[in-house]
Amino acid sequence: MVGGKRIDDPRGSRSSDTWAGAGRPPTGKGTGRPPARPITQRRPLSTTRGAVLIVTPEEAFAPLAEAFEARGLSVVRANDLREAAVALDGERLDAAFVAVGLEDTALALELVKAARERSWGTVRSWSVRLPEADDDLASAARAAGVDEILPPSAPPVAVAATVVAALARAEVVRVGGAALAGPIDDLSVAEIVQALLIQRRGGTLRVVSQGLEGRIALGAGTVRHAEFGGDRGEDALFRLFALRRGDFWFDAGEPGPDVTIARDAQALLVDALVRAMR
Repeated sequence: MVGGKRIDDPRGSRSSDTWAGAGRPPTGKGTGRPPARPITQRRPLSTTRGAVLIVTPEEAFAPLAEAFEARGLSVVRANDLREAAVALDGERLDAAFVAVGLEDTALALELVKAARERSWGTVRSWSVRLPEADDDLASAARAAGVDEILPPSAPPVAVAATVVAALARAEVVRVGGAALAGPIDDLSVAEIVQALLIQRRGGTLRVVSQGLEGRIALGAGTVRHAEFGGDRGEDALFRLFALRRGDFWFDAGEPGPDVTIARDAQALLVDALVRAMR
């Protein structure tokens, strides 16, 4: 029920819950609905760090796709929410970004809620750009399970950076208390650090790249120390953030006594983003 009007269930369920049921939404002859348009996939999933579903009108798709692809994500497009349902059933997706008009916002949030509650699809992180700045809309989005809420003015580059960071946080949640490790071409060092900071996990993040080993000491929500290739403090931290190849692992626990970084952690991450965009 949206705006006092019952919405026809695009997945074919007879339930009053708009997104109840399972399987692909019915389309074509005999359903009273036109066939769903083909979903555009811009790059093979096997060559990327993950796949993001972009639910947005066609005219807004290109700049968003370019921003996501610049960060190594494969892009799958859905022009509307019914196509998004098709993609959730049939594609291997890691994240979803939704930017729809005000008239479709409530239905979009129902889609997110259904996907969260029923473990529908493989999306681990949902981000939504709201059509207008509104506290009630933002609260409804949080209640539906949206991870990141972006303002109407958010540019494509900021959208892509936010979605990638949300994916990094989802990865930390997924591994729970187990050791966090992997290649840094899947997650950048800055994204890993941001995820650990949000989770307030203390310990040492170790990075090996081109024969050099570096480490970043994290307190509960703070960056305390970094060293890499003879550098210490912020210089070492930004060198580590700039790496594009290597491996990392995280040792939870006491980060050690060294304190060479005093700046606020979020200010450091913003500075790193600005440097990366130059």
